[in-house]
Amino acid sequence: MLSLTLRKTVAWFGPRRLTDEECVARVRKSQAHLTRTRVIWTGLAGLSMILFVSVGGRFYHLLCALIGKDGTGFAAGFLVGLMFGPYLYATLTCLLLAWKGRLGNRTEELMLRYYDESRAAASTGAQ
Repeated sequence: MLSLTLRKTVAWFGPRRLTDEECVARVRKSQAHLTRTRVIWTGLAGLSMILFVSVGGRFYHLLCALIGKDGTGFAAGFLVGLMFGPYLYATLTCLLLAWKGRLGNRTEELMLRYYDESRAAASTGAQ
C-alpha cells in the first residue's frame, strides 16, 4: 500500500509514463473543457470589448476636459494607454481563448478518433 502511494506521489526518475487509457482520458477531459468554456470566453471577450470602447471613450473625454484645450494631449493619450493597455491585453487574450475553443485541437480530435476506431476494430475482431 505504501509503495503504491509513493509511486503515485513521488517521481523518482522523472514523471511516470501514462498508459494509453490514462492519456486518452486526459485528452478527452481537455477537449471537453475547451468545448464547455468556449461560450464563456466568447461572452467575456464581447463584454470586455464593449466595456473597453465605452469606458475608454468616456475616460478619454473626461481627461481631455480636465487638461483643457491648451495642452497637446500627450499626457491624456499616455495615461489612457497606460491604463487601458493591460485591459486591451486581457480582451485580446479572451478573444484568443474563445477562438481556440471554437476551432478545437485537430490533432487531439484525430488521435481520439483513431483510438476509438482501433478499439472498435479490435473488439469486433476479437469476437
